[in-house]
Amino acid sequence: MIDVRGEEYTEENVSDRLAVRDLMDGLRGAGRLETGGPRPYGPKDKQTFAATLDRVLTRALKRRSRVQ
Repeated sequence: MIDVRGEEYTEENVSDRLAVRDLMDGLRGAGRLETGGPRPYGPKDKQTFAATLDRVLTRALKRRSRVQ
C-alpha cells in the first residue's frame, strides 16, 4: 500500500506507523498536542508518489514473471 505522499507501507513498517498514528491521536485527544493538519500537497509529493508507484509496480511485475 502507498499513501498519498508516496510512503510505502510494508509488513516491516506498518506496525510502527500504526503505533505512531495511535500515539498522536491519543495526544491530540488528550489536548496535549495541537496540529494544524497536513502540509499542502505539492509537486515533490506528486513526484515521490509516482516514483514509489513505479517501484512497487516494477517489483510486482518481476515477481509475476518469475512465477510464470
